[in-house]
Amino acid sequence: MSKTEIVVGMHTDLSGPAATYGVSSSNAVKMRFDEINDKGGIHGRKIRPSSRTRSTRCARGAAGAKLINRDRIFAMVRRSGRR
Repeated sequence: MSKTEIVVGMHTDLSGPAATYGVSSSNAVKMRFDEINDKGGIHGRKIRPSSRTRSTRCARGAAGAKLINRDRIFAMVRRSGRR
């Protein structure tokens, strides 16, 4: 997070058999953020989504860790329903 943007993370399946659900839901979240940003953002800060794929069981923890440690997200939204 900075003075001009809020980074919001999401991890979902962006490849593999569940990609149809993951990509479409990720696009829906991005569209909503675009609507918010077009109206001025949140207290003047634009929302920037950061997505990571988690196509395997081992990648689930790694995707979350990358969002937190590399992308420095403020919050996590829209986690995939697959377990």
